[in-house]
Amino acid sequence: MQTIAGMIIYKDILTGDELISDSYDMKTVDNIVYEVDCAPIPQEGNELDSGGDRTEAAASVSDASSDSTEAVPSNSDANGDASDTGPGDSGAGTEAPVAVSSDSGAGGDSTDSVSSDVGVGGDGTKLVNNVVHSFRLQPVAIDKKAYLTYMRGYIRHVKEALREHGRTEEEVKAFETTVNGYLKQLLAKFSECKFYTGESKNPDGMLAPLRVRADGTPYLTFIKPGLIDMKV
Repeated sequence: MQTIAGMIIYKDILTGDELISDSYDMKTVDNIVYEVDCAPIPQEGNELDSGGDRTEAAASVSDASSDSTEAVPSNSDANGDASDTGPGDSGAGTEAPVAVSSDSGAGGDSTDSVSSDVGVGGDGTKLVNNVVHSFRLQPVAIDKKAYLTYMRGYIRHVKEALREHGRTEEEVKAFETTVNGYLKQLLAKFSECKFYTGESKNPDGMLAPLRVRADGTPYLTFIKPGLIDMKV
């Protein structure tokens, strides 16, 4: 993997999978998630790029183209057709999401513009999502009901991990509160999402939704407390 001295790589706190680096423009939203804009880049073998050369890569593509609480309230409008059990409720264990190949339609009913393969450049080069490709993120097929079941276990595991990493109960409680608001917003737009997890496909790992902004820019979302940083 190409790296830059001083770069910070963010790993999944539960699995250790590398998910993103600060070489990408990471925007903090509501102090609970990072939003990271993605771009199409030419696929060049299996070489991974942690972000250092993203500007040059995006330019080459352009030239080619010119050629709370844990529980989500069960009666919330955001839940749609989800089950009555919120992610923070006690009950059945975690239902593991199903990892699928990058050519499959994972996640909700999103358009192909947010898949890992994003098209073909003017010179016939296959284009891929730069973040998904660089960190070998794996697509996951999951419906809303299964996602809520998964989130119940994920939140519980992250709380345990935060305590193990020395976070205070106040910080753990803040995570519970803020992640609830994030989930309500996400569930309201669930059909627009496709989900990706780390390279290991560990079912306990973070599921990062991929959506498209109004201007057509795809972006991934990562839960901040679910990441640990490693300086290269």
